[in-house]
Amino acid sequence: MEDKMTPEMNLTFEMFIRKAFSINSYNMINRYGDPAGLANTDMFNFGEIEKVKAGAAYSAQICNKHIVNNCNISDDESNDMDRIVKDMINAEDKIRIFELIKEFNQKYDKYIKFKWNE
Repeated sequence: MEDKMTPEMNLTFEMFIRKAFSINSYNMINRYGDPAGLANTDMFNFGEIEKVKAGAAYSAQICNKHIVNNCNISDDESNDMDRIVKDMINAEDKIRIFELIKEFNQKYDKYIKFKWNE
C-alpha cells in the first residue's frame, strides 16, 4: 500500500498534465481539461498507478517534443528528458513519479513557452 499522497504531490501532478496540454493553447486548460480527464488532483491521490504513469509520461513527452522543436538544447538534455519519460513508465509507485515530475520541472521548465506569454 502506498503512502498517502500529499496536497503538494496531487497538485504537482495535476499542474504537470495541465501544463503539457496547454503548450499549444492560448490559455491554461482547466482541471479535467485534457482529453483523458487525468488533469485532476484526485487522479494522483486515488487513481490507479497505470493511469498516473500514462498521464505523467505522455505529458512529459509532449513537453519534450515542444522543447526539442523550439529550443536549442544539448543531446545530453534530450537524452535526459527521454530517461525521465522511461523512468515514469517504469516507476513502482506514485512517490517516484512525483519525484520525476519535480526533476523535470526543475531542469526543463525554463524551456516551456506558452502562447499567452509570447
